Amino acid sequence: MNTSKLYRLSLLIVFSITGLIAVAQYDGIVKTSPDNTYGLIGKRTVVGKLNEREVTMGVTVDSITETKLFDPNGTLRYHKTVIRNSDFPGRDSAVTQVYFDCYGTMLYDVYTEWGHNKSRIPELRKMKEQIYENGEVKTGLERQFPKDMAIPAINVKRYRDGKWDEVYEQVSINFEDNSFPMGNYRPDTSPCPSFSDPNEVFVYVSGIVEDSKPSFLTYGVGVDYTHLFNKSIGLTGEAGINFGSNSGVNYTKITVMAGPDFLPFPAANGDDHLRFSFHVVGGITNLHAKFGSLTNSSTNFSMGIGVGIDYHKWHKAGIGIMADYNPVFDPGKTANNFRVGVGVNFGLKKKTKNKNK
Repeated sequence: MNTSKLYRLSLLIVFSITGLIAVAQYDGIVKTSPDNTYGLIGKRTVVGKLNEREVTMGVTVDSITETKLFDPNGTLRYHKTVIRNSDFPGRDSAVTQVYFDCYGTMLYDVYTEWGHNKSRIPELRKMKEQIYENGEVKTGLERQFPKDMAIPAINVKRYRDGKWDEVYEQVSINFEDNSFPMGNYRPDTSPCPSFSDPNEVFVYVSGIVEDSKPSFLTYGVGVDYTHLFNKSIGLTGEAGINFGSNSGVNYTKITVMAGPDFLPFPAANGDDHLRFSFHVVGGITNLHAKFGSLTNSSTNFSMGIGVGIDYHKWHKAGIGIMADYNPVFDPGKTANNFRVGVGVNFGLKKKTKNKNK
């Protein structure tokens, strides 16, 4: 084997090994980095995948790259997928971009497909846009561009009355529809509420200092459900059960109440990680007492007037504490009780269906 052939063989081996190493490093590896597009402490993830397991000198292997942007709450706000075949004239590259709101519900998506002409100049072949409302497609427009740009027309389809047109309509090459951004969508990147779900469930353990002589404690569990009308006012419903004993008498208390919830401080209301609330709830308390074989039950009006502090460490969950004055109005006497609860809270939101077809 002469020197020239040996040299070419050596180069081929080196390039092949380098290409295989590049494949191994590229395929499926997720790269995460800070990103402030949707607020401070957001993040970006990029993952590359290979469609083909072959590397040839002078040819770029087909690839898929996914880019995702998350806001500080961890909610996906932007998802871009790129399929690239740049070294094969006549074969298409495609890009899909999807935008989401603070709740992770789709707002807009656009699909673009590119090809190459005989001179290997990239040309737009297809664009499909969809605008969403409450997570469902509201309107859409698809454009198909001619491979021969000398043809002065394009084909369009529209999404209307809940479905796409079955056939394309041919329109002028100068066709415009200003209700669609033509791929130039500009999302609202202002900071989202730190805890943007309008509904919250608070599950807690509670202790009540009972107004008695001598006073004693009852222990139990409770659950609150709060719906926020805005970041300052909400409505809360709660239910709880407590157990305790005093002087040989065993007590069981069941309480159901509801009322308004106020979040008066701008720096600690419904769109902050730390929330301070003031509640006034009213309802009924059933007290069941048992002493030996003797039992007695009574049901009376009761209230809870107090405060709550919630810290939403994560987007969907956090911890909370509440304390209130918890009187029970027994005929002829008011039991001036005090209640404390500690537990976890969970954010809930209305489910919507995504139609991305």
